[in-house]
Amino acid sequence: MTSNFEIVKERLDIVDVARDYGIDVNRHNKAHCPWHTDKTPSLSFKNQRFRCFGCGESGDVIDLVRLLTNQKAVDALREINASYRLGLDLDAPVSPDVIQRRAAIREQKELFDLWVKKSSLILIAYFHMLRNWKRTLYPRHPDEIIDPRYVEALHRYDFIGYVLDTIYLEGTLQDKAEFLVTHESMIRGIEQRLIWEGVDYDAVRNGTGARPAATIQPVAVMGSPELRNAA
Repeated sequence: MTSNFEIVKERLDIVDVARDYGIDVNRHNKAHCPWHTDKTPSLSFKNQRFRCFGCGESGDVIDLVRLLTNQKAVDALREINASYRLGLDLDAPVSPDVIQRRAAIREQKELFDLWVKKSSLILIAYFHMLRNWKRTLYPRHPDEIIDPRYVEALHRYDFIGYVLDTIYLEGTLQDKAEFLVTHESMIRGIEQRLIWEGVDYDAVRNGTGARPAATIQPVAVMGSPELRNAA
């Protein structure tokens, strides 16, 4: 059974909703991010999802409204239902078994979303560091000793950019899940590289402070119909 959350995602175009909420989306489906100081448009919209390559915020149309209005997902859903006159019955009774199953799915999804956001922040910071190394460590004389960081940048810059575009921006939930599992050790290694270089990658925080990636376990079952229809 399709959930109200999925119905909203199917009926509304995320770019139209973003514009309705005051985000100036250009013809390339990019905009200045409303959640951080953004000198150049770093917020992208594609495949009914958004992602900021500056601060790492991402999600679907409900997440967009939730973040813009500082509400819970269910309250954002109610606002969307009323604003766009979707006519969804949000107060229909739900059985205890369904409630329990949905709670378990939400817990799993929250863990997955945390890992996606954490890993994206790590890769974005690493991407910017590599780009800086390419620009500043370029050997200017034939006899100059080549900095190993410049070599690292040459070898990994394009790949990290490709991952951010094809997996984190354009990829499906299952694409992200498979990548995070198969490349978990790479991501944790990059995190240690950033720590070694003293790079602040704006770690995901909880009530007790920063959580390193080593404490967050990736989830590999995000492609299941039950998880996609969680509400």
